[in-house]
Amino acid sequence: MTEIIPHHTTKSFRDAFLHSGEAGELLLGSGFEQCFILRIEQAFPYLKLPVPPSRENAHTLIFIQSGTIMLRAAGEEFCVCENNGIILPAGIVFSIEKISSDIRGFAFHFSPAWLSKGNTSFSQDAALSAAFTHPLFTCTPAEAAYILPLFTRLENEYRTHELQRSDILRSYLSALLTEIEYLRTQTPMQSLNAARLIVSRFFALLQSRVGQPLRVNYCAQAVHVSPGHLCRAVKSVTGQSPQYWIDEALMQRARVLLRNPLYNVAAVADELGFEDHSYFSRFFRKHAGVSPGTWRKEAEKSIFLHEMYTS
Repeated sequence: MTEIIPHHTTKSFRDAFLHSGEAGELLLGSGFEQCFILRIEQAFPYLKLPVPPSRENAHTLIFIQSGTIMLRAAGEEFCVCENNGIILPAGIVFSIEKISSDIRGFAFHFSPAWLSKGNTSFSQDAALSAAFTHPLFTCTPAEAAYILPLFTRLENEYRTHELQRSDILRSYLSALLTEIEYLRTQTPMQSLNAARLIVSRFFALLQSRVGQPLRVNYCAQAVHVSPGHLCRAVKSVTGQSPQYWIDEALMQRARVLLRNPLYNVAAVADELGFEDHSYFSRFFRKHAGVSPGTWRKEAEKSIFLHEMYTS
């Protein structure tokens, strides 16, 4: 069966969720498939909301000056508001529910290939890796006063030269990611660096095996550590066990499949590798609080009400 969660390129994401028209496309610039930065308030009128669960092959860095963005990433709901930001690394499943009309801030979108053309630092890699588990970062007003000029310089540079001086863009980005990594660091870097690298590999494995039941022992072997080492690393970085994230990945996939009318509950169980359909129902009820059938009916009702009030 085909993949339900779409994996967009930057162009296909633009085509799906940006209203067509010259003004909207000019916001992105001619080199938008490599990178672009824009003011969110300028792009807001052209966005098609909500954005359903999706993946993209590029990274997105968002920082909010005022207003809010309601989105879901890394299995959690986030309200990104003033002096908050979020990193959506390439490949992560995310959805955007709502953006307030008073939104102000920046969105910087860049491909891994474009980023890799420069000299990447460990802080850059760590910030992007940690975003699979901790995508949100917060700033005090004093910290925001340092970060905002970097975004402003990035936007001015891109609007003036687009990609002609990509090394300058990458330098500003490197400073931003280094600062964000510093802000999010809650434990000494000496003990945290190795753990985050392990967690990064663990989440890359989950992303590559979306919706497939995995065992902790298999994951540990795949990332070349012992099961105990994996458990300690994941717990230290995310506050949760590897099994929690394995189950969350399965539940996220199950919710997507249950929204598809082509799948009945038994087909969803089969797609997720549950040979015992009753065990899948118990698994789903344990994590969602209701049976798969009940959850589907509630989801269909929510979709109907949304369409009724927005049509």
